[in-house]
Amino acid sequence: MLIGQIMSIWSNTGHISRGDTDMSDETNFETILVDIDNAPSIRFAGKLIASAKSSCESASGDYSGQNGRWTELYLYKTASGKYVCEQIGRTKWEGEKERRSGKVCESLDEVKEYFGHRWLAKELYEKAGIEDVIDI
Repeated sequence: MLIGQIMSIWSNTGHISRGDTDMSDETNFETILVDIDNAPSIRFAGKLIASAKSSCESASGDYSGQNGRWTELYLYKTASGKYVCEQIGRTKWEGEKERRSGKVCESLDEVKEYFGHRWLAKELYEKAGIEDVIDI
């Protein structure tokens, strides 16, 4: 079943290539590099589970709330069964740099702790098939 996009990263050039991939083949992992500000980057064999992004366009239904800026969230699963979370704050403004953060998580609870429960995170969870509810 075609689920999402895998990021193949060539560390020498920093080039990122996105392409659709068949997620049903659990042995077909890609080498992925997640760049993080003020911390070591994370390199792993894994697959993209889901992604979600807001928009910098105020007329868009997924407007970020900040003109010229938007957020991208990525959730990966590693070959060893861990999760890697990535958040990128993008900008169109000259002189302003992207903000990049990420974390290796042992469980989906840690993933939800990292991304939180705002609308964009909930969109990511829905795409990944992750339930974000409290049963009482």
